[in-house]
Amino acid sequence: MRRTVVLILVAVFSMLCFVVETQAAPVITFAFSDVDFPGADFSQALGLNDRGQVVGAAGPLPPPGERLEDEFGFVFSSGQFTKFEVPNAPIGTQLLGINNSGTIVGTFGSPAQGLLLQDGSFNPIIFPGAISTSPTGINDRGDIVGTYALDRIGPSFSHGFILRNGQFTSIPDPPGLLNPNFQGINNRGDIVGFGSDASGAAHGFMFDGTNFTSIDFPGANQTFALGINDRGQIVGEAVLDNGTRISGFLLDHESFTLIDVPGAFNTAIHGINNRGQIVGTYNDARCPDPGCARAHGFLATPVPEGRK
Repeated sequence: MRRTVVLILVAVFSMLCFVVETQAAPVITFAFSDVDFPGADFSQALGLNDRGQVVGAAGPLPPPGERLEDEFGFVFSSGQFTKFEVPNAPIGTQLLGINNSGTIVGTFGSPAQGLLLQDGSFNPIIFPGAISTSPTGINDRGDIVGTYALDRIGPSFSHGFILRNGQFTSIPDPPGLLNPNFQGINNRGDIVGFGSDASGAAHGFMFDGTNFTSIDFPGANQTFALGINDRGQIVGEAVLDNGTRISGFLLDHESFTLIDVPGAFNTAIHGINNRGQIVGTYNDARCPDPGCARAHGFLATPVPEGRK
């Protein structure tokens, strides 16, 4: 995943309540709200903190056959959007993670380079010697996790890193997986991500600083672990039904829950906070082509039992 002009706009939310499908887990009801940047052709909600602040990316669709270049980042907070773009970046900006202090990480350019937004200041994040650096998660201690690449070719060219107190440390590759992507980190230092096996199929994992634990949704063709909170709840996406269906999932104490936005034909969950709120991206029936770039961001909040 690559995954300054400021513009304030008011969001338009649509609210839906939906009971998710579960596997050996309690029934959970979520209230879903669209997080679509006003006027954009597509929006992606990619991270959130405990205050409910959401970061992501949005933009116009490119002409057919051309690559996406005008993507910009956004912060959604208290019903308003703030737009962020790295000045003079050749390719667009994505905001991928935010902690409870409001510090943000993301990427810009191609090959992707990292960015840090803190107290109104922008700073690049570049792993030494790497051709690309993609910071994707940040915890409340300021520890940043992500992926870097030293080359663009070879059997395994991407690797993980932690940036802590200004020092980069490489993360070991998960056993049996190539080109790992390290996506999210909680305040305990647990990290989630995914990598590919020899056939190219993706498998999720969790790394506690010493050991890796495999994460595979039962019966899925591929599993992507994308976010983790301090309770150890993990979210991501599962490719199901021989690749014809993509659903979000929640893994909580070894129990998986499928989560799909109502009316969507695919759903990906990118983050979860300590309140159990989740953010992600979905495509709906207006975009039936599996390769379509049009997407919608969403925020989903668990509904207490007595309020369903």
